[in-house]
Amino acid sequence: MSGSSGTPGVDFKGTFAIGWSVLTFDPRGSSTITQQLARNLFRTRSEETMGLLGNVPGLRTLIIKTKEWITAIKIERNYTKREIITMYLNTVDLGSNSFGIRTASRTYFKKEP
Repeated sequence: MSGSSGTPGVDFKGTFAIGWSVLTFDPRGSSTITQQLARNLFRTRSEETMGLLGNVPGLRTLIIKTKEWITAIKIERNYTKREIITMYLNTVDLGSNSFGIRTASRTYFKKEP
């Protein structure tokens, strides 16, 4: 879950590659699992978290990514990789409003995982 730049929880190289993918119309993701966890836990992309500068085109994405980077680094410093993946899997919507493996297992298969 460490970024390719050596910063735990953040893949700066992947994030900056997004600029190229936008220019070439080749969409792709660049967030680490830890960044996705940060986004899932704290809704870093919601309108309420933007503030005044969030309305400036281009700056909004930079603000969002900066919040994700800071939070991801803090998560990586305080939790093991096993705890991070467990938290991530329990914050992902697996359809039918089922967040996490246990809830999805109960929803789809009527049994414990």
